[in-house]
Formats: sequence, structure tokens, C-alpha cells
Amino acid sequence: MDEIFLSDDIFHYLSTYLAPEDCMSLCLSGVFERYADFYSRRRVWKLCRRFSLKSDICQTFFSTYLKSANVHVLDFCHCFWLPEATLLQSCLSPNLNNLKELNLSDTQLSLTSIILHVLPQCQSLTKLSVNIPEPTWEAFNGKLQGYADTYKENFKKLTHLKLDLLDGSSSLIWLLLFNVLGWCRDCIQLHINLFEQPQRNDIYPVFEEDEESIAVVSLAKENLYDAMKWMISLKSIAVLKKSSDSCLEDFCRWLLLELNPPGLEKIWIPSVKHIGAKYKPESMLTCFYLGRSPLSRAFFSQMTHLVEMSITSNLILPRLRFFKGNFFSVSILDKFCQNHPQLEYLHFEDRVFGGNRRKKPITFQCQWALAQLRTLIFARRRPHQDVLIKFMDSCSNLEQLQIGEFCYYGMLIFDRQIPVHDSFDCLAKQTHLRKLSLNSIEFIDGFFIERVLKNCQKLECLHLSGQFFVNWVTFHHDLCKYLPLGKYLRDLRIQREGMTDSILMELLSAAGSCPSLERLMIRQYKGNSIDKELDSILPQCLMNLVSVRLPRLLAFCLIYRLQLKTVMAITDAFRENILPIRPSFWFFINETLPCEINVPRVHFDGIIDPNIDSISVFG
Repeated sequence: MDEIFLSDDIFHYLSTYLAPEDCMSLCLSGVFERYADFYSRRRVWKLCRRFSLKSDICQTFFSTYLKSANVHVLDFCHCFWLPEATLLQSCLSPNLNNLKELNLSDTQLSLTSIILHVLPQCQSLTKLSVNIPEPTWEAFNGKLQGYADTYKENFKKLTHLKLDLLDGSSSLIWLLLFNVLGWCRDCIQLHINLFEQPQRNDIYPVFEEDEESIAVVSLAKENLYDAMKWMISLKSIAVLKKSSDSCLEDFCRWLLLELNPPGLEKIWIPSVKHIGAKYKPESMLTCFYLGRSPLSRAFFSQMTHLVEMSITSNLILPRLRFFKGNFFSVSILDKFCQNHPQLEYLHFEDRVFGGNRRKKPITFQCQWALAQLRTLIFARRRPHQDVLIKFMDSCSNLEQLQIGEFCYYGMLIFDRQIPVHDSFDCLAKQTHLRKLSLNSIEFIDGFFIERVLKNCQKLECLHLSGQFFVNWVTFHHDLCKYLPLGKYLRDLRIQREGMTDSILMELLSAAGSCPSLERLMIRQYKGNSIDKELDSILPQCLMNLVSVRLPRLLAFCLIYRLQLKTVMAITDAFRENILPIRPSFWFFINETLPCEINVPRVHFDGIIDPNIDSISVFG
């Protein structure tokens, strides 16, 4: 029988319906050699968050089939479980002569490994995203001693650089950062993440000057800033750090007030405090987030992203797509929404509706047509029902909805809350909704959950936090009753202040009825007394939940007070039975949230410490 010829177009169409790991397995099977030849010639490899990707398959495919000279883009972001040896020896072949973009954030590969083993071969690289786990310049530079410094020439070619510094609590990390940035010359887009560990639960370091930070600033002024004058050509800069410090403040002062790049279009530095109205941009900005610094409306005409602004009068920005701020009155909000039908992201607090005004009905005069709005964050623990209903009637394509206040390092719990639930049935109108977060809101019953899960068939993420008094059991029972309706739920997070052992077991049982779950977080905000009966049955219960009922689970976080021997039994069971068949599975069981540096960033930032200010505006 003659062989049937299939064109590359058919292979391409087939690949769109298969996950990359399935395509690799098909190639390695030897069943379809022509498909293997086609697939191995790909130029762009986007493997970010491919949690089912296994080390052996990846290593065998890349070392056997991949035509390295064809590869232009290689993205392994958040593939934290792949061993460093697999990435270096197989995926990052010496023949990647034409590689232009390499993304390795949240992997086991660090910048020092890239400098020593990758940059010498990748002479065409212009875009790089990578981790820096070392806490000081001395520790970083010590790993490079004895090697030629030709990597500095490679850094000069980079035009887009993203650095994740995993230990950003000390001022000494700025010396490391400034020395590395001093190697650049042609970079036009710079993105820096400085991750900090809370000093204790829910609290980040406050701004203060000490001898160490003063010495770092002095050294930067004398020796390091001159090497970074290439930043005069910057077009975009983002510096994400939960709290400010004198090093960040001085760097922003030097960059924005002294250097003041004339072509700078995007600024995203949320935590800076003291630049204020001193900054006068040389060009029209399209994105502006500089702490709570005001900016003259003279620079607003080209703005697409505007943050931390209080709107006190009528404002029309025809290009505005992203807004986070406050409105002086209901009429200002009314006109703003009418004037910006192109808006895609809106985050605001309804402070003007608080107190006794919350009880008064609100009448809107304008017609809203917010068909482009994809994300709405209504940061109020007692949202006015008329405002909520107006938005739900005006948004037809909403994908992410968050209602309620939240804080860093976990969701916020308030005392003495008044139940709010009258208007939440209207959420069921959002049939395109993918993510729903209800933070710090008390519900007497959960009937609206049934309508939301039935009507919002695309819902993937459900996040609930509140005090949920133990004697208000109706909402809890309704939630457990209706959770099985969430057939496509992939991310479930529930946090409450008081939680009995029976409530925990009911929540685990209900979550087990959602077979598509990939992330599950249950957090008890205040610890209870240890129950020996729970300790005896929980390990087997969790093993059955993870191995049988939730076969797709990738992350499990349980914050609950248990005996140490119970935690160890669960940990050993997961390591022996789950990790060998699910290498990317991450779990954490303790009575307090984790703050370790080795927690995968995709989980720490995503389900433990979500930060609205970390939204990337660079694409």
C-alpha cells in the first residue's frame, strides 16, 4: 500500500489540538517519522507552565530530534520541577546559534548558569528572563571567578531583560542588581522583581534607613550609576517590590529626575514613595504607575494604563484600557464608565458609598457599554448593590471579577462584618466569567453559588475568604452542596477564620467532586486545638483525594493546625506515591503560610501572595 502524503499544514493543525508533551511522545514513539521531522523544526517553543511535561521525555526529545539551529524562542518559565541538568544538557543545546529569546524564570537554572553555559553559544540572544537566587554580589561574583568575562559582551546585545531576584529583603541585593545592570548597553525594556519574605505573618518590612542601605546608596552614587547611563535609551521599566527602601528611592531619583530618559513610555514602580510631583516626563507616557505620585493631565493624552489616580472631575482618555484608582462621586464614576467603552481593566474602591450612604439607592444617569471590560476589581467589603448590579448589566464579556478587600500575604479577614448577599445573584449573568474572588464578605446562605456555577460554565477559579461564623452554617453547607456543579473548576481557594474538623472534612469531600481541579488551597486563619481523631484519618483521606479523586491536581496547600507526626505522614505519602508519577506536584501543609525562598513563584505569587501590582504591562 502506498504511503499517504500529509502536508505540513495538516501537521500544524494536528499540533494545535495536542499538548507539547503529547507531541513529543508521538515523535519518540517512532510511529510517524514525517510528523517527528515536522515538529522538530519548530522555531518557537512555548513550554511555560506545561505542568505535565516530564523530565525524561523532554530530555530525550530535545537531545534526539530538536533541530537547534531553527529555534528562535525557548520558554521554560515556571517549569520549576525540571532538573538543572536536563535543561542544560538537553534543552539548551550548544547549537542554538539563532536563539533570540530565552525565558527561564522560576526554574532551577540561575543567571550564573546561563552566563557560563548558554550565553557563549547564543550570540543572537536579545531577550532574557532568568532568576538570581544569590543574596549578595560577593556570592554571585564568586561563582564566576576563574572564567573569562566574555559574557559581558553578550549582555550588551540584550534589548529585553527580566530579572527575578529571589532574596530581595536585604539592601545588599541592590549592589548585585546594579553590577549586573552595568553590563547592559542596548536594553530598552527592563523588568525587575525583588521578592521579599514577610518578617512575620501578613507583615512586610516597613520603609526605614539603616547603615547598610546608606552605604549601598553611597557606593551606587560613586561607582555604579555611571555604568548604567545606558538607561537613557529605556522605553519601559518595571520594578516590583512589596515595600520601598532607600535604595529603591535613590535609584528612582537618579533614573527619573537626573537621567530622565526622553523615550520612556512605560513606568511601573508601585512601591516608590518619595518621587512625587518632581518627575516631569520628557515624552508622552502610555503607562504610568509610580507609587501614589500625581501626574499632570498634560501627559495623559496617550495613556493606556493609569494607576493610583483619584478622579475628581470629568476625564476622557480615548486610549485608556487599564485603570486603578478612586472616584470622587457617583456621578464621576457614571461619566467615566460612559466615556471609556474601550476599558479592559478596572480596579476601584467605592469609598464614596460607605457608611450611611450605602443604604441609600443610587441612580445612574449615563448609559454604559463596557463590552471590552475583561477584569473588574470592586475593592469594597460591603459593595453597594446598585453599583454591583449596574456593572453586571453593562459588562457582557467579563472574565475576571473580584469583590472585596484584600491584603498582602493572604486574603483579609475582618471582624464584625454585616452580611451582604442580596444582589449577588446578578453575578450569574456573566457567562464568560473565568475567575471569581469574593474576599472578606459574609454570606448567610449560598444560593447564589448554585446560579453562578450553573450559568458560568467557563468558570475556572473560585476564591472565597471571610470570617464565616461557625453558627452561620447555611452558607458552608450550600457551598459544599453546589461545588460539584463546577465541572471545569481548576483553582479553588477557601479561607475562613474559624474552621472545625468536620467543616474541613466536608470541604475536602466537596472539592473531590471537582475532577478538573489543578490547585486547591484551604486556609484556617486562626488555629484550633489539635484533634487526635482527625490526625488519624487525614493522611489516608488526603492520599485518596489527591491520587484518585483529583488526578489533575498540581498544587495543594492546607493551612491548618495538625500534629507534626501527621504532617510528616502526609508528606512522606505524597513524596513516595504522588511525586514519582506527578513530578510537578507541589504541596505545603502547616499552620502558617510559607515564606521560604524555594517555594515555586508560580504558586507563591498565584495562590499564597497574590499581588495586584505585579500585573505585567509589557506583554
